[in-house]
This record gives sequence, C-alpha cells and structure tokens, in this order.
Amino acid sequence: NVDVHWFDTAVTVEKLRIARRGEAPLLEGASVEIDIDVLELLNNRVIVDYIELDGTDIDITRADGSHNLAQLISDILQQFSVSDAEFVQDDPNAAGGNAWYVDVLHIRLQEFAVSFDDLNDERQSERLIDLEQLDLEDLIIDLESSVVTLRNLHLETIESSIWRDRDGLIDLEILVNDILAETTGDQNDATEETSTTESPWAIRVEQFYLKDYVLNFNDVSQERPVALSLGPMTLEMSEFSTTNENNASLSLQTETPNGGMVAVSGAFSISPLNADLDISVSEFDLSLLQPYIDKSTWVEIRSGDLSVNGNVAMDLNQFDDPEVGFLGTASVVDLEMIDRRDDSLIAGHETLDLSGIDFSLREGRIGANSVLLDQSRLVLSISPEGKFSLLDLARVSREELEARGEQAKEIGQEFRFSVTEMAVRDGVFTFSDRSLTTPFAMDILIDSVDVANFDSSKGLDRASARINFGRAGTSEFDLETLDTVMTADYSVSGLPMANVSGYVAAFTGYEMASGTFNLDGHFELSQRQLSVDNSILAQQVKVGAQVRNEDTIPLPLAVSLLSDLNGDMSLDLPVSGSLDDPNFNVVGLTAEVFTQAIFSAVTSPLSMLGAIVGRSDLDLIEFAPGSSELSEETISRLTALAGALESKSELILRITPTSHSILDSRVLAPEIVEAEQGSVSIAQAYEDLTGLSAGSLSESLENIDDASKTARAVELIVQRSDDLQVALTELADARAQRVRETLINDLSVPAERIQVINAVRTSAPGLTVRLEVDVITQ
Repeated sequence: NVDVHWFDTAVTVEKLRIARRGEAPLLEGASVEIDIDVLELLNNRVIVDYIELDGTDIDITRADGSHNLAQLISDILQQFSVSDAEFVQDDPNAAGGNAWYVDVLHIRLQEFAVSFDDLNDERQSERLIDLEQLDLEDLIIDLESSVVTLRNLHLETIESSIWRDRDGLIDLEILVNDILAETTGDQNDATEETSTTESPWAIRVEQFYLKDYVLNFNDVSQERPVALSLGPMTLEMSEFSTTNENNASLSLQTETPNGGMVAVSGAFSISPLNADLDISVSEFDLSLLQPYIDKSTWVEIRSGDLSVNGNVAMDLNQFDDPEVGFLGTASVVDLEMIDRRDDSLIAGHETLDLSGIDFSLREGRIGANSVLLDQSRLVLSISPEGKFSLLDLARVSREELEARGEQAKEIGQEFRFSVTEMAVRDGVFTFSDRSLTTPFAMDILIDSVDVANFDSSKGLDRASARINFGRAGTSEFDLETLDTVMTADYSVSGLPMANVSGYVAAFTGYEMASGTFNLDGHFELSQRQLSVDNSILAQQVKVGAQVRNEDTIPLPLAVSLLSDLNGDMSLDLPVSGSLDDPNFNVVGLTAEVFTQAIFSAVTSPLSMLGAIVGRSDLDLIEFAPGSSELSEETISRLTALAGALESKSELILRITPTSHSILDSRVLAPEIVEAEQGSVSIAQAYEDLTGLSAGSLSESLENIDDASKTARAVELIVQRSDDLQVALTELADARAQRVRETLINDLSVPAERIQVINAVRTSAPGLTVRLEVDVITQ
C-alpha cells in the first residue's frame, strides 16, 4: 500500500516474503511501514520520517557449503550487474554535483528474529537473534563527509546465540565467509582484502542503550560440550566514534552463570585503541573454564569463585610496545580442584586475597601489597612406580610439558615479581610416597608462613614459618637479609623416626622402629657463597628390620656406637660451597657427610666405645710374644671395655684369636732364633722343625736375593711345620679364652655377649701381639 502526497509518501507492506525462486523463504511475515519526505529529495536529501518492521522472521538455511542469504545477495548483484566502479561516489565539488544526505528520523523493529539451520551439521536449528524491540532515533548518513551518525539507539529484551562447531568455527564466521565466497568468488582473497583495507567511513553513536540482553553460547569443539548463558545484560554507551575525536563512555552490567556479576565502566576509544576502565567481577564461577582445560590435564575445578575490583588501562596503539595495566584487588574463595579420574582432592583453599595488585605489561611488572592464603589444602603423592602425582595429571607428552615449562620460564623472566607482605594461615599439606618399602604418609599442618618484601630481582627481607606434624613434632624457620647477607635459622623438633622409616630404609637398607628426630640448622648466604651448619639429635633411636641384603649401611651398629649413655645420637653436618659451582648440591653433600660419619663409626667401633669411658685405646689388647698372660695395662683396658659394653646392651664383643707368625714362633721354636743369629744353619733348623729335606728349602730360595733369604726361610719354616702351626693356633685360642674368661668371671660381662671366632695369624711388625676385637649388634 503506497500513499503519496505532494510533501511525503507513506509505504506499507503487509506479510512481506522474500525467497529465492523455488526455495523456502528467507524472510517471511514482516509488516513494513516507511514514511518519506518527498520535497527533500529535490535537495539531494533523503529524509525518512519513520521506518517500522514488525513480526520479522529471517530463516537462514545452509547446505552444500553455502546458505540462502549469501546466494540471494549474489543473485541480486548478478541481476543488476553491480560493479565496483558503480560504487564510486561522484565528486560533490564537480559541476552540478551534490553529495546525498540521508536522515532516518525513527526506525523501529519489533518481534524481530533470525534463525540459522546448518544442514551440514548435526546440531538443531538455532535462534541467532530474538529481539523484542529496537528503536533508533535519527540515523544520519552524510555521503560528503563519509560519516554515519546514530543519535540514539535503544534495544530491549534481546536474546542471541553463538554456536562453535567441532572444527572450532563460529556460526557468524561461517555466515560471513559464505557471503564473501558467493559475492567475490574467493573467500580467502576477499577476507584478506577486507581485513587489510582501511575503511574511509566514520561511525558515531551518540547514545546507545541495551537492556535485558542474554547471550547463549554453545561450543561442541571441546570434549565436554559447553552451554552457557550470559545475562541479563545492561549496556550504556555514549559519544562513541571510530575516529580519534574523543573517548566514548561505557557502562556495562551483566550476570554470569551460577550467580556472578560483571560491571565495567569508564572511557575508551577505537582510534587510537586505548581504554581506562573500572572493572568489578563478583563471584565468577571458575568451574565454567573447565571444558577448556580438559585436553591438557586431569585436573577438574569443582568449585571456586573469582572476584576482581580495579582499574584497567590499555594503550594498544603501538603494537610493538603495547601497554596493559591493572591496579586493584582480587580474590578466589572456596576453591576445590580434584583428579577427575578418581575424584581425589588435589588442592583447594577457603580464601586467597590479593590487594594492591600492580601489573604493567610494558614495564614487565607484577606486584602486590599483600597476599593472604587461608585454610589451604594441597595433596601430593608418589605412586608405587615412582611417578610424581603432579606430572601424572598432565594429558600432554613429557616433551610438550617441558616445552611449555621452558616457554613459561622465558615469559616469567621478562617480568619482575614483588610482594610486600605474604601470609599463609592454617594450611594442610598431605604427602604420601608408595614407592618405598614402608609407604610414607603424613599431614603437615602449616600454622603460619610470613614473607616480607619479596622481589624477584633482589630477594627478600624476612621470612618465617611455623609448621607442625600433628602429634608428631614441629618445625620452625626464620630468615632475614641485612645488606647483602642472608641468614636463616631453622629447626625440627620431636619428629617420630617411624614416620620417615621408608626414606631411612631407602637410604640405608634398614627401617626405623622408634625414636624422635631433632634438627637445629643455620645457613648464611653472602656473595653467592653458602655455608650450612646442621646439628642432628636423634633421641631413643631403635633400628627396625633389614629390608635388603645389598647396598646397605650398617645402621644398627652405627646408631649404637654414636648414641650416648642416654640413647641419644648427635651429629654435626657442616656444608659449604658456591652457588656458581654446578657440582655444588646442599642435599647431596649433606647426605655424603652423614654417610661418612656412619662409616667412620662402624670402621672404628672400639674408638667410639672408648669415647664413652674416656679411653682411646680399647682396641689395644696386647700380649707378649709366646704368652697368653694379661698385663696390668691390658686388664685396665678390658675393665674400661666392660664398662662401655655395659652401657651398650645391644652390642656383642667379637674376639678373633690371634697369634703372630714370626714373633710367637721365635718363642715357640728357639731354633728359629738360633738360625737367625747364625748359631745353627737355617737348613738344619728347617729339617728339625719341618721334617723335610734341606733340598726342598734350597729349591724354594733359588730366586731370592741373599739379603732376603733368611727371612723367607723363616716364613717357610713356620708355614711347613705342622707342630708349629698347631702351637700357634693353641696360643691364639688361649689368648682369646683368657680375655673371654677375664671379661666374664672378673668383669661380669654376660657370656652371651662375647663371641670367639676362627683363629688367625698375623705378620704385622712390632714387639707385641695385638688381639683382634670388634663389636657387632645382636
């Protein structure tokens, strides 16, 4: 229906239907009203008083790689043979040329909807836009200035949907690409040209108001499909322009899924691209991010709410030196992360508060005035196969994980991190290790951790920690930096040895049955030179079962020898070195010093026992040659040895019957001395003592020089004389029995605590014979 007057023309269309011939309609059911001021056409001015579309449904259907809207646009362009040259604007300054001016005073859309049905995809038809009402007041198109101005745009009760398919393509992207492909014949070239050609047109929006807007987002490209709704949203914007004339003001408020809120207000501009915005995020549900981390990890964010308040300043006009800055606060509450394979807890906390956040991309700065972590929980473990739980949570290859780690390290090195105050309160760290022969599991309760003035480029001023192991001891740590010297004192008190039995067994081959572990330590770091002093006190230590037969450290004997009369064992383990030395390792060197202390004890057991009774000569159980009688000095030593054994009830004295091949033989066989002195021939002594012919001796001495023949002949006499061998053995046994009887009968050492083993003969030089004694554990 067209109503024409001399001053205006009104056009009304009912039940408008647009479709390609023989196909389903693209647009159907719309009512259109247009009111045009005719007189203004004479002045190259198009003044439209009113445009209204009511009940409009646009149905876009895609099949065989394109959709009906793109095909319709292509048909129209081909029908009218529109070329690029026809779009060139006449020069308004040319003779008779005037630029056109278009002003639409009011546009209204009511009950407007756009649907999209992709027949190439298994998804159902979706509503891209469902609009209840749009009012646009004063749309001005100035062809001379190439400016489009919207005085006032008001949208109310609008719902839109975005769909991302399995290939990661968004539906709007598909629609635009199809149009470009249909109209240009080459989607890639058209896209590149569109993206690289700067538009000469400027767009201004003086007032924009959006109310009750809901955005539905669906993403089936992830392992777990995403279906979220954002809104209702309210957006107000004024003085927006695509040129650099002024900054636009912005105010946005929207609900986020699961009860959160986002508010943004401030100023921004497109050219140059910058912004100064106040941002408030309240109770944003972090579990919404879960589908986008599924491919990389088994970690699942079961709960957690993020809140952020602050100011964001951006200057992206210089792409080679962009600036993004943030000043404000942030918090995460009620965080819980689990392993979604078995629903076991990984980490979580009640509160994480960060205040005074200062971030600058351009300056490479990340700082905070204070960080508070309260009621935290962390669970780590090592599997029976020795796999660390954190690494097991990754769903990418080890190579990719290492590459990402290196990338993160490089990015981190570009930033300076600083925290003025950091505190951890009431945390629990649960650690278990099932790779040990005795599995380890412990809850470490973090009462407090405090850090003051940390700077990644300078270090920190102070730090302290207070940790307890439930009923199983405590630990303290205090660190301070003065000038360039960092010092720290730390301690562990009352830690049950049974709790760490598995690690002791892995190191020594023995488990720990009981006892408590105490440590007092101090370290000093100056000019990258580190010195560490650790003092260990193990109280009432009892060694448990042996878990392997090879590569063991004789821990039972060492513990017994190193323990004092109260059953306490003290060790000092000093370590020092340069941090610039790639071979310097504090833990490794401390373990080495500890091992040396253990072996020093077990290789000189009687020296360790002597320290208890103030004697350093308990191993000097000496006899005169050929004699089994005890001297007064030897009895004194045995008395001290008995006293030491009394304080070490777990030790057994082991006696090795000993005789001296030469010294004792000279007494047992005087002929040897006579031969050595030349009063009788060596050959005669050989025949008398061995019963062998002198010829066999001559054969044995053929290749011996004259100076050594006598000494060698004596050795042969001792070796080949059966009577002398028996006498030496009997003498060795007599000495051992004499010592044993003295310890048992005179010094009250229990008989079961003394062992006599096989006799030996020595050839060590000296004027006395030393009986071999040592100790072992029961």
